[in-house]
Amino acid sequence: MSERAEIPLEELFTPSSVAVIGASTGRESLGGRIIGYLDDNDYAGTVYPVNPKYDSLHGRECYGSILDIADPPTAAFVMLPAPLVIDAVRECGEAGVDYVIIGSSGFGETGRDDSEQELKAIADEYDMRILGPNSEGVINTPEQIALSFSSVCRLDLEADGLAVVSQSGGMGGAFLQIAAHAGVGTRKWVTTGNEADLSLLDILENYVEDPEVSFVVTLVEAVGDGRRLFEIGQRALETGTPILTLKIGDSDLGKQATQSHTGRMSDSGEVYEAALRETGIVQLNSVQDYVDALEAFSTLDMPQFPDGPGLSVISASGGSCALIADACEEYGVDLPSLPDDVREQISEHLPEYGSASNPIDMTGKIMTDLDLLDTLAGSVIRSPSVDAMLLQVGNTGPEYVRPARETIYELIAETGKPIVVVFTGGWPDEELLADLHAHGVPVYQDPVTAVREIGHLAEWTERRRNPPPLAAEVPTAGDLSLQGGWEELATEATERGVDVVPYRLTQSVDGTVDAAEALGYPVTVKLSAPGLKHKTELGGVRTDRRTEREVRAAADDLLSTAEREGLTEASLLIQEQVDGFELVCGFLDTAEFGPVMLVGPGGEYVELFDETARETVFLPTEREYLRDRLTGGRLGHILDNNRRHDLSVDALVDTLEGLAAFYIDSGESEFEVNPVVLTDERAVVVDLLAE
Repeated sequence: MSERAEIPLEELFTPSSVAVIGASTGRESLGGRIIGYLDDNDYAGTVYPVNPKYDSLHGRECYGSILDIADPPTAAFVMLPAPLVIDAVRECGEAGVDYVIIGSSGFGETGRDDSEQELKAIADEYDMRILGPNSEGVINTPEQIALSFSSVCRLDLEADGLAVVSQSGGMGGAFLQIAAHAGVGTRKWVTTGNEADLSLLDILENYVEDPEVSFVVTLVEAVGDGRRLFEIGQRALETGTPILTLKIGDSDLGKQATQSHTGRMSDSGEVYEAALRETGIVQLNSVQDYVDALEAFSTLDMPQFPDGPGLSVISASGGSCALIADACEEYGVDLPSLPDDVREQISEHLPEYGSASNPIDMTGKIMTDLDLLDTLAGSVIRSPSVDAMLLQVGNTGPEYVRPARETIYELIAETGKPIVVVFTGGWPDEELLADLHAHGVPVYQDPVTAVREIGHLAEWTERRRNPPPLAAEVPTAGDLSLQGGWEELATEATERGVDVVPYRLTQSVDGTVDAAEALGYPVTVKLSAPGLKHKTELGGVRTDRRTEREVRAAADDLLSTAEREGLTEASLLIQEQVDGFELVCGFLDTAEFGPVMLVGPGGEYVELFDETARETVFLPTEREYLRDRLTGGRLGHILDNNRRHDLSVDALVDTLEGLAAFYIDSGESEFEVNPVVLTDERAVVVDLLAE
């Protein structure tokens, strides 16, 4: 995927020699800390301090310039004041260095974008890769390489399958520290800083191709090339490498903070949420989400992920059953019915106030009959509709989980289905907790959190089974102009298969009446004039005109409005009145992901649902996938359950396909269709607006 594959990125993580430019004595400065961390971690390669002020540093000869080193080092870490960085990087290129890490700040985040462009030009000139500026470096735990000044290098890091890449140095360090405290081992860690050359996507691409990486965590401010993120996300599904992402900087204030931090600006949170969902990347919403996800994704191997969203629940509390059922609805996790024979078996062991239906309320009897869990769990998890089991226990939970754990482990091994244990109240001791983790059992305190993580696991499995057909290339825009009047836009749209409402244009009252009679009552009368985009703000729309008298009155009124507002060349647009379910369809050329289409409820539903029922579709897209997007989410639920039955989704797909082609053929940045009226036979465009 990378255009610069001639330089193996893997060597960034395993440099045979390192120069530290800006090295200094002791650990007080960052330059001294870098060499200290390399020594602390028993780096096996050669370290070259570079600083003209010293003859020797840290027990090594110190060089005045990297050009004085006889054998060019594989990598150089530049820790100099910003004005000195460019010259130092150029010398690295002249010396034949393959990788340069720039820890210095004071570039794009302060408005010095030209400096970053110059760094990129140097990298291209010398066929060299640059990480940073404003990067905290690289850690490769299995190889004991800590090429960084981050304080996380002080930790006794365990080597395992987690890989972290962050555009924020501080948050990247926090992610690594949290993982270490949770006992989760790390393989690789990188903070990319301002990304003058190497980007988060470059590092992410390396991670998903590394067979020793089990799962990846990223902190994203902006990715730049959203279509490449699609490619990497799909590749991660192929390699079985889950990616968890905390996306920041979506609010107005968040965007300002991001720009002051690294100089980046990103697309909207809505677009990112859709992009991550479509590529199977699990979106995190907070640091606590990251902590919770670590528990599931580090404890379970990928083959143990649930095959589907069907969850069986065994609980000691009716209240917990209700809480879990609510969480399942919120996070898209199913509570399938159990077979009749299984429910009968459960009922035999429960008092009347228990429940044998899923979620199963075993009541306090689970505390007095320690064999009960052994007896029933196997029948429940073997049910064909069940993909995972949640065992929720209370204050004395460890007492009855401990004797049942061998049964739990045997069931996991036999069925291949995950079992999650929730201790709400009584937390297990270290021995029991470690034993559960060692046998692949995630453990939580909050059942809602457990349900959410089971949903993440099941969603990732489903995306891997059915990856979306995402367009890797942004289509080339045509030269069609959308700045014409209604008649021009309607004609162009119709030619692309769009169902446009029948209409007439006139400049007189009598002409309006003639048009209404030709179209057939009822009609809508609108004011139309060059440059007039938002007709409703002027009161320029009259709907449901059913008689000649109503049409004349509407025409008189709208022509008076045009005169009052100084609208020259005003016309009246008379349209056939179409009643049905109204949708708003918008098209936007986003900075990072290219053209997207947003479709959501219109009319009376706009305020009711706001953006929560709006679907984001990346263009171009396949017909069947577009249909799935319109019917599979909350918008589809609204279409299925509205008062107007049998709405034609096929007609809506036809119209949206035509509108998408219409938009792509244009060079406009924004285009809105409001509304598209959906009936049992048609999806009719009533208004078009280009920005």
